[in-house]
Order: sequence, then C-alpha cells, then structure tokens
Amino acid sequence: MRAGIFGGSRHSFRAGFLGTGVVKVASVALGAGSGVLLARILGAQGYGVYAYAMALVTLLAVPAQLGFPSLLIRNIAAYEVRGQWALMRGLLIRSNQVSLAFSLLLYGALSGGYWLLRGADDSESMSTILWGGMLLPLLTLGAMRGAALRGLRHVALGPFPEMVLKPALFILLLFVVPVFRPGLTLSPAVVMSTHVIAAAVTFGVGAFLLVRRLPAEMKEVRPKFDTRIWFASAIPLLAISALEIINAQIGVLFLGILAVPEDVGVYRATNAAADLVGFAYLAVGMAVAPSISRLFSQRNLSGIQHLMTKSARVSLCFALPVAALFIGFGGSVVGVVFGEEFRRGGVALGILSVGQIVNCATGAVVPLLNMTGFEKDTLKGFGLAITCNLLLDLFLIPIWNVEGAAFASATSLIVWNVFLVWLVYRRLGIDATALGIWKFQRQS
Repeated sequence: MRAGIFGGSRHSFRAGFLGTGVVKVASVALGAGSGVLLARILGAQGYGVYAYAMALVTLLAVPAQLGFPSLLIRNIAAYEVRGQWALMRGLLIRSNQVSLAFSLLLYGALSGGYWLLRGADDSESMSTILWGGMLLPLLTLGAMRGAALRGLRHVALGPFPEMVLKPALFILLLFVVPVFRPGLTLSPAVVMSTHVIAAAVTFGVGAFLLVRRLPAEMKEVRPKFDTRIWFASAIPLLAISALEIINAQIGVLFLGILAVPEDVGVYRATNAAADLVGFAYLAVGMAVAPSISRLFSQRNLSGIQHLMTKSARVSLCFALPVAALFIGFGGSVVGVVFGEEFRRGGVALGILSVGQIVNCATGAVVPLLNMTGFEKDTLKGFGLAITCNLLLDLFLIPIWNVEGAAFASATSLIVWNVFLVWLVYRRLGIDATALGIWKFQRQS
C-alpha cells in the first residue's frame, strides 16, 4: 500500500519537495539578502517607501490575475490525467489573455492617479509607485507561467524564475548600476526601476521554459474554451488570492497610514526574517498542490491523508529550531542582519514566529481545499482571518506600533488555520495537521 500513498509516485513527492525546498531556501536567502542590502542602501525611511510601494503593487497584481494561477494548477493537472489537451490549451490561452488585459488596465489607472497627484509633496513616493506599476503585467504573466509549469508537474521549475532568478538578478543589478552610473543615487524610485528590469528579463526566461515543456499532444490540437466555467471557478479563487495578499500586506499598509515610514521598514524587515520559519511550509504547498489534484481525481483519499501528514511534519521540523532562535534572540538577529536601527523589531519577530509555527503544524490546508473544489471554504477562512487582522490592526497599531501589527498578523494566521483544519475534516474526513497520521492508522 505504501507505493500508492502518493498516487503511485511516492518518490515524486520527495523529489518535488526537495526541488521546491531548494528553490525556497534560495528564495529566502536571496530575499533576506536583498532586504538587508536595501535596508542598508535606503535606510529605514527609504526602505519603508519602497516596501509600501511593493505592497501596493502586490495587492494590485491579485485582481489582475483573476484567480487563474490556482485554477491553472488544478485544471491542468486534471486535464493531463484525463488527456483533455484541447481544454488545456484553451485554458492557457484564455488565462493569459484576460490577465494581461486586466493588468494593463490597472497600470493605466495607476498612471492616471500619478498624473493627477504629481504635484503632491512626496514626489519620491509617487515616482516609486509609478515604477512599481510597470511590474503588474510582468508579475501577472509570470504567475500564469509558473502555475502552468506546476500543473504539469514541474513543481520546482515553475517558481524558479520568480523566486530565484529575479531576486538574484535584482541584487546583481543593485551592484552593477552604480558602476555604470557613478553619480546615480539609489533612491527608492531608482531601486524600483531596477526591479522592473530584473522582472522583464525573468519573464523572458520563464516564457522560454514553459514553451519547451508544453506537452506535444497539446500543441497538436485546436484549443477548446470553457470560459464561462473557468470564470465561475476562478472568481472564488480570485477572492481567496486577494484576501491572502491583503491579510499578508495589511500590517504594512496600516503602519504606513497610522505610523511612520521607519515603522514600515522595521516591520517589513521582521516579516522577511519570519519567512525563514515558514519556508518549508511554502515549499510543501508548492509541491503537494498538483499531487492533491491528481489524487483527488482518482478518489485516493488515503493517499491525500498520508501526503498531508508527512508534509505537515516536514514543515514543522524545519520551523521549530528557526522559530526558537528568533523567539529567544530576535532583537540580536535583526540588529546584526539589518542594522542597529532595526533591532527594535525583535519582539515583533518573536510574535510572528509563533504564528508561523502554528501555520506549519496545521498543514497545507489551503492547497488541499482549493485543489479538491472546496475553494469557497477557503474563502470563508480568509474572510475570518482578514476581519480579525483588520480589527486588531486598527486597535493595536496606534498603541504598540510594530508589535501591534505583528500580533494582529500572527493571531489572524492562527485563527485562519485552525478554522480551515476543521473545515477540511468536515468536508473530506482528513486531518491535515502533523498528528493526522494517527487518525489514519487507527482507521486502517
């Protein structure tokens, strides 16, 4: 029975996890490196301006994608199992068409807002946001390409361009640009324009990788479009993506409104460090999503149970030692890595680490619900989480600033995961937590 735990490909999950793990480790390292570099180049205030602009662009990228990345992973995996090549080709074409149109529309709206407010006092912030808007079509199409590769079982190659190549090229350009432009000051706007260049090169590489790995059967058929069905499925996934990004960025946005840029920079730095606690969770989520879709198409719930339990345990084992370090010595870590002016983010880092531990222990519940057609349940969980985060931010940020935003974020993460674990058990009879294997063994 063990050979069929992962749908007859137990080792494919291990390979997928190892591959995505390597990608995620590299991504976290590069993200931390770029964060440290930007913090030291721009200082807390300049880094806060850049972080705020990136948070805004990240939020705008969600409606531009219209929920298609998750739909691509789920449907492409199912289409491949069923040999529905015409539908696969049609979905690839339609998702790119629609998302590109929406991203350009949003960029036009952002540019219009810039020209209306071009006389505002903080021209540096406005210029940084305008440059960031140019990332919208690149981020959107990159997400489509990565999702398509993951659906085709290239779970590590899919995120590689955005998660590894782009930040590596971005860091390289930050060193190269001053060499060729000696008198140029690396302001937030200049740094953002450098980010755009890195994203453009990455997009070209990612498109080439996808074209080379599309199934030959798909290339030989005429596309078939189920646009109405795709949109009906994508809309809840869009809402999930929107709430997920909002929940992750709301602390940065409210600090930008209720506090000062220095607080935004400190909080962004602590968030980057806290990502180290949950890096295995994200790697697991990328690896298991296509496998869940395939196993569910085969109605192999026992395989899904084993997959979820093992993946949750892997995530938790990686998270605990890193979280212990951050909880005990967070201030020293942040101070040494980012600079002394960021040391006051140590308490916030400890709080965020606690939330990440729970996140890892409860398992990859979001991919599980989304890949099995229960995305509306995921939407309920995110709705609960963002409501909790919003209310706590409004109440705690004016009192505790960075620590208040961290407490709100960690609490919402815990509430959301516990709620989704309950929904997974109710819908599928699966315990997604690190202890779930006990339940399965008793039933067996």
